[in-house]
Amino acid sequence: MIAKDWCLAKFEATSAEQAIEKIALLLAAHWRVRDSFGHAAVLRERRSPTGLPFSPFPVAIPHVEPDHVLVPTLAVGTLAAPVTFREMACPRSSLDVSIVIVPAFTAAEQSSGALARLMEALQNDALRCALVSAEDAAQLVDLVSRAWKG
Repeated sequence: MIAKDWCLAKFEATSAEQAIEKIALLLAAHWRVRDSFGHAAVLRERRSPTGLPFSPFPVAIPHVEPDHVLVPTLAVGTLAAPVTFREMACPRSSLDVSIVIVPAFTAAEQSSGALARLMEALQNDALRCALVSAEDAAQLVDLVSRAWKG
């Protein structure tokens, strides 16, 4: 479900939309999602923000409806410099996000509570600090895999 091929450490983006699109392009290139995924994720982010105000290091979890997903996948990206996402619970507030996690889940994963388990794992301050410090995709995969199973 998670692999270094669709994770990015310290990648460059100038906006939330660009960050989402870069990860979506990776997922589409590896046949994990449909080509429509990135556009759908950007539109959904505008309509229903996904920024979580964790401190330190707020997180965004842009996601879409299952019909854009081919294979259940979890992509992780950390940004070289934070970009602005709007806060999920308070869309008028903005957050400087350094961690973008894209759960490309089918209906089965969505109903199994996978997103809730992911949100629970992300509440761990040490995990978020380690993600931001990770130097490469392999480290991101290792950190998230251990936290999600934990």
